[in-house]
Amino acid sequence: MKIAVATNDGKTISVHFGKSQYFMVVTVDEGKEVARELRDRSVPSAAAALGFAEDEANTPKHNTDHLADCKVVISRGMGGGMLWFLQQAKYRVILTEVANIDRAINEFIEGRLLNHPEFVQ
Repeated sequence: MKIAVATNDGKTISVHFGKSQYFMVVTVDEGKEVARELRDRSVPSAAAALGFAEDEANTPKHNTDHLADCKVVISRGMGGGMLWFLQQAKYRVILTEVANIDRAINEFIEGRLLNHPEFVQ
């Protein structure tokens, strides 16, 4: 299973999914982390083709193309529209208070990572 974590530095979880620069994609197999890659989210997105808003530069506000192979999305916050979009696309979304990516992944694997729906911005 692949888990996408919103980040700006590859170490901490972004406080806002839509403003993160990267996705740290962590592959978990049989309860262990087996791979990790940092994906830049600056390329254009298919989200606009699905009706998601574009900004003044005519580029999509949210890029989810890099998440196609993921099942779970972790962030420390996101807008209600993005949450709805991800849920409609069948992603499991976890909004966490944990800032450290390593800690969040470990807690997820152990089944202890809490979701905080109140972190919808």
